[in-house]
Amino acid sequence: MPRFSEPEPLGPNHVLEGFDCGRASLNVWLARYASQAAAAGSARTYVVVDEQQKRVVGYHALTAAGLERDSATARIVKGMPQYPIPVVLLARLAVDLSVAGRGLGAWLLRDAMTRTLAAAETIGVRAMLVHTIDQGAASFYRRHGLEASPTDPRHLMILIKDIAASLNAASQDR
Repeated sequence: MPRFSEPEPLGPNHVLEGFDCGRASLNVWLARYASQAAAAGSARTYVVVDEQQKRVVGYHALTAAGLERDSATARIVKGMPQYPIPVVLLARLAVDLSVAGRGLGAWLLRDAMTRTLAAAETIGVRAMLVHTIDQGAASFYRRHGLEASPTDPRHLMILIKDIAASLNAASQDR
């Protein structure tokens, strides 16, 4: 059974060669653009390494964003001023096919939620937002408590307080 590293910031020594999640756009983004985004300050990518293969087998990327009020759920809009709502965008999340089905995607999502919660303790952030690549991905996020936008069923979101409750419940289940 593979052992995985804790999620860590993408660095120059991480082996990206051979990463294949089954989606060319996600593979290419990791290989070509993740480091550029970090250098530009536009996104941060966190990777998980298979300690036997010594290569990246999963990642997620986070960035700041603004959510238009008409695209937000009623719970997210409630009490917010008439401006775009500050959110953390989970820009990418992918797991290599060689380790798919082992819970790594859920683990990466929990890590993204933990980092989002930490950001919300420092800056104003109302929710985490995800633009899913397909209906299967949307179903994955809904199973983890995210709710669909009223304007696009593949845009999902979760309030910071719901992230905190979810992480608290998960820690008590251990």
